[in-house]
Amino acid sequence: MIDFLNPAAWNAFVREESGSPLQSWEWGVFQETLGKKIVRVADDDFVALFIWQTLPFHRGYWYAPRGPVVRRNTDLGNVFEKFRRKSAERLAKEPERAISIRVEPDYMNAPEASTALQALGFTKANPVQPHETRILDLKNPEVQLLKEMEHDTRYAIRTAERRSITVRLISDKHDKQNAFDVFWDLFEETAKRHDLKNYPENYYRELFALYGDLKTVVAASYLEKTPINASIILLFGKEAIYLYSASRTGYGRYNAPSLALWKAIQFAKADGRTKFDLWGVSREKSGWKGITSFKEGFGGTQIREPGAWDYPINKFFYHLYRSLTKLPH
Repeated sequence: MIDFLNPAAWNAFVREESGSPLQSWEWGVFQETLGKKIVRVADDDFVALFIWQTLPFHRGYWYAPRGPVVRRNTDLGNVFEKFRRKSAERLAKEPERAISIRVEPDYMNAPEASTALQALGFTKANPVQPHETRILDLKNPEVQLLKEMEHDTRYAIRTAERRSITVRLISDKHDKQNAFDVFWDLFEETAKRHDLKNYPENYYRELFALYGDLKTVVAASYLEKTPINASIILLFGKEAIYLYSASRTGYGRYNAPSLALWKAIQFAKADGRTKFDLWGVSREKSGWKGITSFKEGFGGTQIREPGAWDYPINKFFYHLYRSLTKLPH
């Protein structure tokens, strides 16, 4: 059985089964740093990091972001049944008054995961993480990655280079912390410009601090000495995720975000990553039109995740919760 108290063993399983960075040991530590309560559950065929999510009236639910991670080439029905049983037993020991378990397995198991979960009494819930994304295959040579981009994206990259945009890839822990104020200034400006909701400042500061098996790299773009774009890339195992990006108003013609993302892709490939997740696209959400077009310009494969699924622990309060919220039926 996997030693779920051993960070190295936990991460080895997640990496070997192509699990998400959001199920890594360090993501749990990161959540604890932010004051969240976590619980880890593991067996020979799965691991699951749960994060407590508070609801009104002293209730809440346990949420496994992009989890559980299950062993590939197994009977998903049997594995999910074991996961449901063992998770319910483990989480019942916690003092929190949970109404449900929420899981959100990644696309590696789709569509079989949805079928298996529904057969076990899980019901569809609203996605927490992006429901659709685009994945770049970094095993392809750079010339192939460039060829698969849209013409306008390649042109934007060349334009940024001609207009003297420089991109600095910051991976050293100390250097990242020194660069945080640059990112935060740009991020606050971007959030205000687009009326975006975001996490408190400490969330992003702690993201910058990630270093080790799970780490972040910052791609910062400059026009001479003026920072005009900054992005956070999350790295774990063979995967890189384009997690957050922010830009200064009035510098759109320089195409700094396009060059910064391309430099981040090159960095991830050179660092031995084989998958680059552009993390969130949608043609259905009107507010996502611009960022979706931007990401689609880089090519890759469109992926639709199985979405979120709930398993009721307290049926009375769970059905009350569903009746009061806009959950799918």
